Order: sequence, then C-alpha cells, then structure tokens
Amino acid sequence: MDTVMTPVATQDLAVLKQFRVIFKSIRKHFHAIENAVGVSGAQLWALAVIVDKPGLRVTELARLMSVHQSTASNLLDQLVEAGLVIRTRGSGDNRTVLLTPTQAGIERVRNSPAPVRGLLPDALDKLAPETLESLHRCLGELLGKMEALEKADTLWIANTPASAGLTESVHAG
Repeated sequence: MDTVMTPVATQDLAVLKQFRVIFKSIRKHFHAIENAVGVSGAQLWALAVIVDKPGLRVTELARLMSVHQSTASNLLDQLVEAGLVIRTRGSGDNRTVLLTPTQAGIERVRNSPAPVRGLLPDALDKLAPETLESLHRCLGELLGKMEALEKADTLWIANTPASAGLTESVHAG
C-alpha cells in the first residue's frame, strides 16, 4: 500500500530534517573543539566568558550561558581541575566565589577555533532581531505542544497496568 504524503506531512519532515542538520552540526563542531582544544564545547564557552569577564560570579556565568547554576558549577569543577580557572572567595563575603582565568586558560581561548560559544549561539546572534523574535515565538509554540504531549504520555504510562505492576514491584523490593 502506497502512502500519500500531504503537503503538511512533507513540511513536517522538512522541518524535522532541519532540526537533524542543526543537531548534527552542533555535535560535529563540539567534537572538533574537544579534539583541537582538549575541553568540551560547553567548557570552552564558559572559559571564554570568564576570560572576557574576569572576577565573574558563578550565578553570572550561568546567566550569561543560559544554563542552570548547577550546570555552570559542574563546568567550573572541570575547568578548575584542568588548571584553566581559579576560584577565589570574595573579600567582603566568603560565600561569594569569583572566577578568574589562569594564563593557561587565557591561552586556551586565544588558540581556539571560532566560534568559541558554539555554532548555534553564534548563528542566533547573527539573525535579524525580527527573525529571532519569530523563531522564539514559533519554538515556544512547538515546546508548548511537546509539553502537552509529554504530559498526556506521562498520564497514559502512569495509568497502564504494566506501570502499576512495575510500581508495586519497586515498592515491594
């Protein structure tokens, strides 16, 4: 039996292919960065931010990278361990941790291939403001649809007999 592709289904597949190309490009770039520089793409981005803004706090780094503070802390642990960043306590408040690149960290960023933030952030930065606004709106709509599907899927899984048996066996063990 032949399946006839509707224009909407064809468009769905074209958009899905675009996402795949984006993800593949990001993976390829991060893999090349790691091979060339010896740190992950995310670590290099964090290091570049710290080189650009020495004395930065962890919360500021997380905000500038649009990641959770625990993610920024994990990246920093690795950068400190590699001798690329130094954590120091603030003079007025011992709870404040300031981030400073070492000379090795500065050199690592200086000798890294561009873009150090990664392909996607760099490409997004180059979009016209109205294009970025439209993309933000469309992706927000897509995420809303995915969230609704995820909730429905979670409810369906929770209400299946197989998951009830699984839950009982987990609690019994």
